[in-house]
Amino acid sequence: MKINIKVLLKETGVSYKKNSIFLKSVILLFCLLIIYGCASLDSGNYRSRIRAVKKITDQNLLYKIAMENKMPSEYYQTVWVRNAAVRRLRDLDLLTKVAMKNQYKSVRITAVERLTDQAKLIHIAENNSDWDVRKAAFNKLNNKSLTTIITEAKDPAVILAAKIRLGQTNWKKIFTKSSSSNNKLGDVIGAVALVKNPQPASSDVVAACHNYIRRGDASRIPELIDLLTRFGNKTLAEDYMNCGNSRLKSAGETWGRKHGYNIRPGAGSHRVRWGESKW
Repeated sequence: MKINIKVLLKETGVSYKKNSIFLKSVILLFCLLIIYGCASLDSGNYRSRIRAVKKITDQNLLYKIAMENKMPSEYYQTVWVRNAAVRRLRDLDLLTKVAMKNQYKSVRITAVERLTDQAKLIHIAENNSDWDVRKAAFNKLNNKSLTTIITEAKDPAVILAAKIRLGQTNWKKIFTKSSSSNNKLGDVIGAVALVKNPQPASSDVVAACHNYIRRGDASRIPELIDLLTRFGNKTLAEDYMNCGNSRLKSAGETWGRKHGYNIRPGAGSHRVRWGESKW
């Protein structure tokens, strides 16, 4: 038997026009629940993939998602899904692999944040190719691990940073020595970039950055960029933009825009030039 909706609604005393809007709203809500409420690793919606990830306990599958998931739309959604997988990883070896090998820095740092095993953190702090990831691992090391790093690390900057954190030396002594021995300046730059606390005086850091720029040594550029972010001001940003190094120029422009400045050609700073005084 066919049911005439118009007649049925009329007999029940409900306005067809109003009910039609209500029905459309229900259908729309139902469709949205299907799109956003489902959990699927193959979904084109990143929220759906994250919901699926939260139901997974298999460590190898979570590792695979953390390493290989790729959303079709954009970078950020890919990272969000991968990070969701990393946050469910408990296997220390797999977390270490993510920290060392993942394509995305954000995911590598999330893996470091999940690690508590000191041996794994030492390995990352000593060997990771990304300075930011090394820094994240280094600042999770306990005193015993810092003592180990002093005897094992190949990078003098890491050793110097460990001594600072252990209180075996201080920034005043280190900056004084670097002033009389230019060969150690790169180690100082690296150590300052690694250590969150204690921090040196901003004036000492800025002077060290200027001196290092004059040397024209590209090996510590990631650290120089970090120091601009943490200790810099408008003047140092201008110095970076006008020193003649393209990576530092870009870092200075980024700092300026982030702090509300307009970047335009003009009579800028020429206080320091890249490589003007070789060591």
